[in-house]
Amino acid sequence: MEKDHTRRYVLASFWAVVLLLGLPLWHYTTLTPRSQLPLEEMVRPVCPTMQDHAIEIYSANYTLLKDLSPPFPVRWVQTPTMESYEVRLHSGEQGYEVSHRTLTVSIPQTDVSFVCTVLEELFAPERDRIEHLLDGRGSDQRAEMRGVVGYSTRYELVFSLLNGDAQVQSWDIEDAFSMLHPLLSKLDGISKFSVDSQVQLLSHLAVAPQWTSEGHYTLSREQLASFVNSAEWNLASLEATPTLHFIVYVPSDSPLLINSPHNAFLIPQWGGVHILNTNTTHLSAEELSLSFKIFASYLLDLLGAPHTASLMLRIDGLQRQRCVETMLLASNTLAALARVVQRIPQIPIPAAVAESTHMALRALEHACAALQESKFSSALAHARLAREHSERAFFDKAMVAQVYFPDEHKAAVYLPLLGPVAMPLVLALYREIRSRL
Repeated sequence: MEKDHTRRYVLASFWAVVLLLGLPLWHYTTLTPRSQLPLEEMVRPVCPTMQDHAIEIYSANYTLLKDLSPPFPVRWVQTPTMESYEVRLHSGEQGYEVSHRTLTVSIPQTDVSFVCTVLEELFAPERDRIEHLLDGRGSDQRAEMRGVVGYSTRYELVFSLLNGDAQVQSWDIEDAFSMLHPLLSKLDGISKFSVDSQVQLLSHLAVAPQWTSEGHYTLSREQLASFVNSAEWNLASLEATPTLHFIVYVPSDSPLLINSPHNAFLIPQWGGVHILNTNTTHLSAEELSLSFKIFASYLLDLLGAPHTASLMLRIDGLQRQRCVETMLLASNTLAALARVVQRIPQIPIPAAVAESTHMALRALEHACAALQESKFSSALAHARLAREHSERAFFDKAMVAQVYFPDEHKAAVYLPLLGPVAMPLVLALYREIRSRL
């Protein structure tokens, strides 16, 4: 009897250690931290509508224009602001001029309906692109946007002088680049730019130009697709930011002319090339002026600036477009995070993820409020914060690792360890219960 009592005492002690100490300790050490996330807010669409970013227009003729309804959101104001446009009316033959953010419209007497026509012409490209971002409409816009580089807060611009032989060995790149300073300063509120340059000799083409009866070499459209010789030209960048390449190419087979304005062509999402036929050994800033004017236009095209009558209107349109695009990206990232959390119940949600999520939602709210007030610079700044915080939450290391660690892996880890320990205890308990019956 005493042996039986001792055996039961030992068995009870083991089970007490397992139940009172082992299981709580195992539960505590393997507990998945899951901070609360506002899932309903995360899946709620934060897609800005056209009305959310009405364009403010000031005019001294406010009483004449306030009842006009252009085919896109406009807010007529009586006091100019930092981001408002100005419409000036003059009597005369119908026509208009654009300077900076000032639109001078000539109309016969008091027929102000022509103002709507002018505004539609100036802002229609921007409206079409934003509508495409919101609902995917417009095959023309889809084709144009396909060549636009993805939005980033920083880009690297690489300007390269490539020689088919060793003719041009130097160029006044600093003086030539100063032509781009005004444009880059205007784009500063949208993205930052770093600049690099290089000169390469003996940069042979991957395709052979063809001699024509007109007395010059040429390349067909199909050959232009293989113009950049990536295998031999050193155009790789070590920067993590998106890189845009702009090449001044001096051919060895000269003159080399292509069927394109200014003997230049744009490479979608990559950069642009200007083929410069010259006999000099040094390119001055004056000789490079055309190249950099072309590159300035290509830069705006690659960034996605809508085509309109004024440089300032293009940059403003790009700012509003990037604001909407960035808000959509942040909203979609939060919605994707919510779906992952709901689909994988055991995935950990660290406190840092919850904090980043809340900060992204707050930034989106501020961006929407700024859009409604037509404060586009502030809206873009908040939209970028929202995107940054949403991506930080979605790509958190703890969550990404858990996505690829399902329950089957846990069973494969625990069974070989716990099986040999649990089996003697279970069998001993079974025998003890059976002996008592």
